[in-house]
Amino acid sequence: MEKSVNSVFVNNEEVHFEQGQTILSLLKKELGEDSIPTLCDVSNLKPFGSCRVCSVEVGLEEDGPTKVQASCHTPVMQGSHIYTHTEKLNRLRKNIVELVLTDYPKEKFAADNPKQNELKKVALQVGIDMSDVRYLPGANHLDRQIDESHPYMRADLSACINCYRCIRACDEVQGEFVLTMVGRGFENAVTMGMNDSFKESDCVSCGACSQACPTGAITDVFDSKTNDATEVTRTICTYCGVGCNLDVATKEDQIISITAPYDAEVNEGHTCLKGRYAFKFYDHPERLRSPLIRKDGQLTEASWDEAYDYIINKIKLIREDFGPNAIAGISSARCTNEENYLMQKFIRAVVGTNNIDCCARVCHSPTALGMQRAFGTGAATNSVIDIKYTDCMMVIGANPTVAHPVTGAKIKQAAMKGTTLIVIDPREIELAKYADHFLQLRPGTNVALLNMMLYYIVEEGLEDKNFIDNRTEGYDDFIKNIKKLDIDAMESITGVDRNKVRAAAIAYASAPNAMSFHGLGVTEHSQGTFTVQLIADLAMITGNIGR
Repeated sequence: MEKSVNSVFVNNEEVHFEQGQTILSLLKKELGEDSIPTLCDVSNLKPFGSCRVCSVEVGLEEDGPTKVQASCHTPVMQGSHIYTHTEKLNRLRKNIVELVLTDYPKEKFAADNPKQNELKKVALQVGIDMSDVRYLPGANHLDRQIDESHPYMRADLSACINCYRCIRACDEVQGEFVLTMVGRGFENAVTMGMNDSFKESDCVSCGACSQACPTGAITDVFDSKTNDATEVTRTICTYCGVGCNLDVATKEDQIISITAPYDAEVNEGHTCLKGRYAFKFYDHPERLRSPLIRKDGQLTEASWDEAYDYIINKIKLIREDFGPNAIAGISSARCTNEENYLMQKFIRAVVGTNNIDCCARVCHSPTALGMQRAFGTGAATNSVIDIKYTDCMMVIGANPTVAHPVTGAKIKQAAMKGTTLIVIDPREIELAKYADHFLQLRPGTNVALLNMMLYYIVEEGLEDKNFIDNRTEGYDDFIKNIKKLDIDAMESITGVDRNKVRAAAIAYASAPNAMSFHGLGVTEHSQGTFTVQLIADLAMITGNIGR
């Protein structure tokens, strides 16, 4: 059989692979998601290789000598031969699972649903049950106490198999480092914080650990992975603008739990406290169940037909008496684009006025206008996915870990991995402790501080002259005004040491690729539009547009 470029043989059948691909990812693609049993592998976590259940045999020639390797973190090697279900592997996998079961609650295993409990699923997959365990009862951890101290999280570590998935999720997904492993050997155990309870730890209730746990040793008050929901519906979270995908589990038209799908490109199995657990409002006793019409000073329930008739009659009456401009419509940024389109169409085409507004205008019109002046459009020039590729991040007037937690976690992860982070904010937000440069300016002095950064970029000769000459206009007038700046006055206005500003400016301008994030701390000021224009100027003067 002739070998082709980037080809490998799986059970003596030639298949093609991508450079850098792991054996497990190749096998899942070629043989199916459940073709290889795993216990420590999760799609949104880095390969770890602690359970070894995913082991395969790898050789350099057909039916030649082979070596057992963990497929989750072993890269595919050109021309190699991979065997997935040999007798040797079957014995190995069965023995690994058998050892795990010696320290797992029998009653729980019997009650576990293999569709919800991955240990039970893998045990059945490799052909072993509790009755097949050959080892005599010995020391175990089945007496560990259940931790129910937290408002949302639960821990029953008697069912923990030390796969490290919860710890890695807390680290790699949320970046909180709340969970860790203590002890050695038989004393090895997952713990929260400084050996605290869940409630006493710094847990932010994102639920990443619960979703990652294969056995339910860590779960939540809604039993998100083990409940008896009859239907799951994919939807999009409306709490913030990140757009996280959510899988909503329901039974008899009641929401049972919410999880984050691993195949969602936006959030990849991650969501925040609000997205995962704050759903009880949908059925709150105080939620309106029908329209209300004020009669004799009191709001009284009415049918939809009554409400529509009332609204139509009132609109007609006001328009006839005072004209269409006496009527205005306000829509919501939480509505869909289609709903907002229909709302403005109704106000303009049916009512006959342009008095239509939206809450987003108050928050984001300075951004739209500032970027329109700079670039000709009010749209962003970067995507969140660029966090993976940037060399420098500047966060100004925003608190992403609170306002947009999933994106905030990605920024935090990048900073912890070495990406330069500049934080500009009057408050010492969470990201400040990860920042290389924290500029704690006085409220309302964004324009002065950004002008200082532009001044130092010019003074240090860090402009991207090629980009400026070919892609910008008005630079000569701009530079004259920047050079006239009174740095003493700017330093006094902002309350930030000029040397700190200079260092941050050099870091931003020297980075091969830099990107910026701004929020309402920038836009909800009288000078919000000008601040956005200056942020755009920083990007243009350093050529950080379109890459």
